[in-house]
Amino acid sequence: MALDFPFDGIWPDERCHQSCGAGSHSRLAIQKPIPQSGGCPYEGPPPDESLPVTSPLCGYVQHIDMERLAEFASARHCRIWLSVLPGSYCYPGRPLFSHSADELSEEDTQHLSFAFTIGKVRNYDQDPRFGVIVLSEIASRALSPSVNDPGTAIEVLGRIVSVLLEYDPEQQKEPKYPDLFVPPIKPIELLEDAFLPIARDGAGLIEVQIRLQKSLQALRIAAPDIYGKAALIISAKALDHAKIALAHPEEKALLDSLAQDISD
Repeated sequence: MALDFPFDGIWPDERCHQSCGAGSHSRLAIQKPIPQSGGCPYEGPPPDESLPVTSPLCGYVQHIDMERLAEFASARHCRIWLSVLPGSYCYPGRPLFSHSADELSEEDTQHLSFAFTIGKVRNYDQDPRFGVIVLSEIASRALSPSVNDPGTAIEVLGRIVSVLLEYDPEQQKEPKYPDLFVPPIKPIELLEDAFLPIARDGAGLIEVQIRLQKSLQALRIAAPDIYGKAALIISAKALDHAKIALAHPEEKALLDSLAQDISD
């Protein structure tokens, strides 16, 4: 049977099925923000007096064994500051963590380095950002000129909102590992991963831009303490993409109105 539209080998309902699978993995990852929930959150570089331990390998951090790090810190009466999270790309010389122990033997260093599983690809286990990125990539592929399936992109935007609303950086207020300090996942990073590729690739499609602005508004209303400021920033960036690509003044005015609703 001849097809009268460009076909990339994946039917639209298959793309929706892919987004369902990615959404399930993303939701599981984001509901258990490990290792973030186990340690004490901190921002900025580790203390100047701390000593770094660097990665021996190139690759993505797939898993961090917080229990191993915590047991060592307790036994040595020291503190450990993580420099990477699951999803971070490492290479020889990049610090994995810093510590306040007086001295680490080669055996100690190896023992602690084994707490970090480093592989060639990212996975969903402890990496909420990766799940969001995969969803966004499904939408971007659907928006490519060879596919031209904005309906799938709109479907993915709904799933992204559902997944992001599962994220609660404060779900464990008392740290399980008081000697471990962990950089937080920032809401702006999650929203950049989720929405900016879709804003770029769907810039000229008013139906996609409307759903994107409404998705950001939903996040701001449902979780203002988490996404309020970030949603405003991403809304403005998406609006900039759309104003360059859209030709009709009425469509630009409609998006202006939706963006204004988010800022009110």
